[in-house]
Amino acid sequence: MLKKFAASLLTVAFLTLGAGSAFGATTVDPAKVQELKALHQQMYELKVQMIDKRVEAGILEQEKATKIKESMQKHQKQVEEDLANGKYDFGKKHGKDCKKDKPQS
Repeated sequence: MLKKFAASLLTVAFLTLGAGSAFGATTVDPAKVQELKALHQQMYELKVQMIDKRVEAGILEQEKATKIKESMQKHQKQVEEDLANGKYDFGKKHGKDCKKDKPQS
């Protein structure tokens, strides 16, 4: 009985202390956010170039490339909006739009 009580007390203490630090004030460096935004833009541009090269090489059909680029453009726009609004968890939705075109097997 005493062991269960001690374990429960420790669990509550850890959760309380952990939640306190998780909800603590964090400062966001605007310069780093701008740098992150610029890096995402560079990554987007490079991916578009890679898709275009795949089409030129005959590896990827133009129709599929257009769909991929449209999806990437939507994602890039969402990343930019998220960064502007102080949301920094934009990576979790990556690729969601591309997967709905795939047939279910």
